[in-house]
Amino acid sequence: MNKKEPNTDRQTGAANPQTKTVEALELLLRSVPEWNRYRQAHPDEAVEFNKRDFRELDLSEADLSGASFKAANFSGANLSKVLFRDAKLNGANFAGADLRETDFSNADISGANLVRADISGAILEGANLSMTDLNHANLKGAILTQSKLNCANLNECDMREALLSRADLSGVALSMANIGEADLHDTKLDDADLIGADLHDADLHEANLHDADLRDANLHHANLHDADLSEADLSEADLSDADLSEANFGEARLRWTNLKGANLSGADFSMANLSGANLTGANLSGVDFTGANLCDANLCGANLCLANFRGAELNMANLAETETFHTSFMNLDLRKVKGLEAINHHGPSEISISTLYRSQGQLPDAFMRGCGAPESMIEHVRAISGKPYDYLSCIISHSTRDRKFVERLYADLQTQGIRCWLCPDTLKSNRYIDQHFDRTTQCCEKMLLIVSEPSMKGEWLKSTVIKGVQREAREVQRLLFPVSLVRENKLDEWDLTDQESGRNLGRELRKNFIPSFYGWEHDNDLYDRELNQLVAALKSTESGRSCQL
Repeated sequence: MNKKEPNTDRQTGAANPQTKTVEALELLLRSVPEWNRYRQAHPDEAVEFNKRDFRELDLSEADLSGASFKAANFSGANLSKVLFRDAKLNGANFAGADLRETDFSNADISGANLVRADISGAILEGANLSMTDLNHANLKGAILTQSKLNCANLNECDMREALLSRADLSGVALSMANIGEADLHDTKLDDADLIGADLHDADLHEANLHDADLRDANLHHANLHDADLSEADLSEADLSDADLSEANFGEARLRWTNLKGANLSGADFSMANLSGANLTGANLSGVDFTGANLCDANLCGANLCLANFRGAELNMANLAETETFHTSFMNLDLRKVKGLEAINHHGPSEISISTLYRSQGQLPDAFMRGCGAPESMIEHVRAISGKPYDYLSCIISHSTRDRKFVERLYADLQTQGIRCWLCPDTLKSNRYIDQHFDRTTQCCEKMLLIVSEPSMKGEWLKSTVIKGVQREAREVQRLLFPVSLVRENKLDEWDLTDQESGRNLGRELRKNFIPSFYGWEHDNDLYDRELNQLVAALKSTESGRSCQL
């Protein structure tokens, strides 16, 4: 008969884990100094107080490093100067707690409730605060370097003078938060909600603010050198006296934004919307405004030396008392720009032929001379004043696999007096297509879409059609002219459904005449007949508006 094994725990008097937890909890609640001495004597002992209730308790200066407090309740507790280093605090409740100068270094606080908690002066370096609720929390002077705050709620919290360098705040809610004088350099704030946030004098150099919402935010005197603000919304924000040098504002929205006295040297504002913006006295030297909207913007007294305005919209913009030197005024309509005659020219600038024609020659002599134009050119500009831009042009959008047909069509259209530019599928991108459509409204261009077996398989052609139909509806003019290289039944079966609107755009395109060059390689008569009909359609007054450039 086997003898029963002795109970080792009972013999040695060792407590089971549950008993140890209860004893440890009793010790912590009885005396923090005794607890700290015990922790020093047993630093490797696991401490698990998950889901425990510590409401309203005074645990200040306790050493709780490495402990597990998942889903514990600390609401209203005094936890000032507590050591929570490397602790597991996921889902814990710290609402209204006193966490002043508490050390959360490398702790996991994800999903915790810190609403209205006082975390001023706390150390949260490397901590995980993702998905936490910090609404109305006090984080003044807190150290959050390299911490994770992605998708956290920081609405209306106080983060003045906090250190957040290299922290991840992507997708956070910081609406109406006070972040004045905080260190946010090299911080991730992409997709963040910063509506109405106070970021005055904050250091945001090299920060990622791509697609962030900064409407009505206060960024006065902030440092945004080399920051990424592409596609961000800064409408009606205050960026006066801010350092925005070398920053990326590509396709950003800055409607009625205050940029007075700001340093924007070397910044990229290509395709940005700056309509109504205040840029008085700003340093815009070397800025790229390619395709930007500057309608109604005030640039009075700004430094425009080496700036590039190629293709920008400057209707009713004020350039009085600006300073220019090798400034690029290419492909612009300057007829309604204010203050051209009052520009301070420090050297010659570039004016393109397209600018002369688009402006109908209505350019002040003082402006032309200041840009370095010779008197013979000024006389020529006077001669073309008010004359129409009398040639037709088109863009041929095509697959490179249709090169032979496109080369022949290109040559024949040129012979017919229609100027052409080629847009192969290798150049297709949403931004490139948008720029071509911008040009169609400026220069009366048409876009020929070569519909073939290869091109029908490309998403670029579908994207071009969708954007073109949308643009036609807005501009009330025909811009798209499909040219078919496939059988008629193939064209009828082509699925061009716009997923957003549910509209069958193919049906709308087929309402107009579509020349069919199917079999053109072996039938010159067919080619010539369809070419003549295409040219007639392009030259028809019904197909587009007349241009007075």
